[in-house]
Amino acid sequence: MLAIKLKPTGRRNQRTFRVIVQEDREKLGGKNAEDLGWFNPHTNQFKVNKARVEYWVKNGAQATESATKLLKRVKDQEVGGYEARQGRKKKKVKAGEVSSPDASASKEPSAE
Repeated sequence: MLAIKLKPTGRRNQRTFRVIVQEDREKLGGKNAEDLGWFNPHTNQFKVNKARVEYWVKNGAQATESATKLLKRVKDQEVGGYEARQGRKKKKVKAGEVSSPDASASKEPSAE
């Protein structure tokens, strides 16, 4: 499956990113199908070829989470079909109610 990813370039502490299309299991240093643009987080500048992004999305490419956040600036709608993952909702336990198997066993009267 193809993915739209951010490939880090530049030297340490001065990273920039290339927006690329690549197999999702391929290493970022490997071959990519196409270079779609660039992003500089230090100056907050980016340039992306919108037409090519839409082409790859129509052909089944899915954007990674970080690429989706960047591409939202280019287009008002979500690109790449990335759906935010939601964590499990935890049950709230009241302060007076503690449920544990040891607590219920200690409440039973002991036989003498």
